[in-house]
Amino acid sequence: MRIIAYNYDADMHCVACTQARFKPQKLCVPLIEGVNIDEFIVPADRDGNPIHPVFDIDEKSNYHTCGTCRITI
Repeated sequence: MRIIAYNYDADMHCVACTQARFKPQKLCVPLIEGVNIDEFIVPADRDGNPIHPVFDIDEKSNYHTCGTCRITI
C-alpha cells in the first residue's frame, strides 16, 4: 500500500506538491508498531480541514490530475 496523492482544498494533489506545501510537517501518521505518534502532525488545509492521504488501493477508477501542478496522478 502506497500513498499516491493527498486530498485537501477540495482537490487532489500529488505527493511532491503536498510535501512542498506542508514541508515542515509530517504528512501521515504511520501505523507502525513502536513509532511515537505524538511526533506526527496532521496538517490542515485553508479551511482548517485535515488533509487525507489517498492510497493506491483506494483509487481504482480513472486517473486524476494534481490540483497544483496538473500532472496525472
